[in-house]
Amino acid sequence: TSRKDFFKAVVGSMADICGEVADSKMQEPFAAQDSTLDESQFSHNSITDFTNNIKGISNAYLSTYNGTSGHSISELVKSKNASLDAKLQTQMAAAVAAFSLLNGTTFEKAIYDNKDKVTQIQTAIRTLKATLEGDLTTFVETNIKD
Repeated sequence: TSRKDFFKAVVGSMADICGEVADSKMQEPFAAQDSTLDESQFSHNSITDFTNNIKGISNAYLSTYNGTSGHSISELVKSKNASLDAKLQTQMAAAVAAFSLLNGTTFEKAIYDNKDKVTQIQTAIRTLKATLEGDLTTFVETNIKD
């Protein structure tokens, strides 16, 4: 119904994806130590799926898709708070890069053999989520006028 509502919905959706990946899709099989709870247990594509979910957040923030781009939330944030924009972009890149800690193993194996690395990945995603829910939401509340 308003520009502010639109931006809050987009930012909220980006944070929701972080929560879905770190606190649901990853956490449920990890906490239960049960790889059969993994949504891609047969295809072993979980790490790719999780990574693409986080890349989708970056695509939404940067307004990029398949090599094309448009005006973005990043442009808006950068124009008023360059350090917040840099922080968000750094955290998005760190969350994506964190999956490389698993060095080609499957998520189904990692929940048993690389618990510390799974936790590090979740921490990177949760850090991004906190910034989206905190700093970026505050930015929207403060700077988006209807």
